[in-house]
Amino acid sequence: MNTPRRHPPRRPRAAFTLTELLVVILILVTVLLIAVPAFSSLMYSSEASMAESLLRSALRAGRDAAIRSAGRSDAGIVFFFEPGGRTLLVPCVKAGELEEGTLNRPTVIEIWIPSDTLEPVQLPKNWMVRGYAPVNSISPLPLGTLWYEGPRIIGGGGYGMSSTRGDWVFPETGFYDVESGRDGQKRQTFMIRFEAGTGLLSTAYSAPVLVLSPRPSATGRSPVGSDQWKRADLASDYSRFVRRVLTDNSIRLFERQALLGSVSSDMVRAKAVSQIALYDEKKLAAGLGVHPDRDTGCLYTVTRAGPGNVTVLWVRGALVDAAHMNAWIEGDTDFDGRIESPSATGDSPQAKMFTIDRYTAVLHEVEAQP
Repeated sequence: MNTPRRHPPRRPRAAFTLTELLVVILILVTVLLIAVPAFSSLMYSSEASMAESLLRSALRAGRDAAIRSAGRSDAGIVFFFEPGGRTLLVPCVKAGELEEGTLNRPTVIEIWIPSDTLEPVQLPKNWMVRGYAPVNSISPLPLGTLWYEGPRIIGGGGYGMSSTRGDWVFPETGFYDVESGRDGQKRQTFMIRFEAGTGLLSTAYSAPVLVLSPRPSATGRSPVGSDQWKRADLASDYSRFVRRVLTDNSIRLFERQALLGSVSSDMVRAKAVSQIALYDEKKLAAGLGVHPDRDTGCLYTVTRAGPGNVTVLWVRGALVDAAHMNAWIEGDTDFDGRIESPSATGDSPQAKMFTIDRYTAVLHEVEAQP
């Protein structure tokens, strides 16, 4: 007889108990709670280092362009910001001079153009640069020296830039009516300027310059045909365009000023500075108790009161005014009027302030002084 084959008894399947599963989940959550902030901090530190490195390399490029420049064509870095975009550091060079004002009291304005050999440098998202405008550098008169004039705030108790104190100014290059050909007075920024041939840092020019940056609209442009060359937005060679506008005898003074003057929306007003600050706009907003504007990505918003009337405003907030922004950048983050050590008051400087070496263009960080 055949004896039936016996199979060994089946062992029960190994499985996690509910308690073991909860322990594993708890461990994973704990690891994530530790790792995510550390990873975020690492990423933020990496972005901060990248922003500073890009800033340093851009200044070196601007200085090198000035050293290679012939004649009186100074060069430098001009700071741009478009709403919703990122900070751009644009290498630019001097291309000519234009007379503005009246025949009895003309003002000579320098015309600059973006370099055709050096590419703009773009900073990481939310990283901004402000320039320091010393006392008496912000002045509404005369027309040719207009720079960061007037209030920039809504809400009670606020005030704008002032000529009686130093202010950290923001590159307001994109806050204007792009459909208007005469809204250039709202486009203003700052620059780091280097002397032609020597590459020395230059701040001796008290009057601003005008930088060509064509508005992205054909509205109000000269018609096509023989006058098509007068459209800056179609120019393939900015140097040639500026030279022709300045020297063509068929162009009258008022038309020349409309094309390259301070009211032209194709031009950005800029003035040389020697101190800059690098910071995170979100950190600044948090320090002031507000959020960056959703559309512009910064503390500035835009209101349109009608055709050709675009106004730049700061977002609403109890502490959002020039004085508090200055204090935060300079290290007085609790706004008590004193810069003290973090261990004593909780001041926690977030921005990095730099001076620029006159001979080498190297950035030297300035520590907040108690």
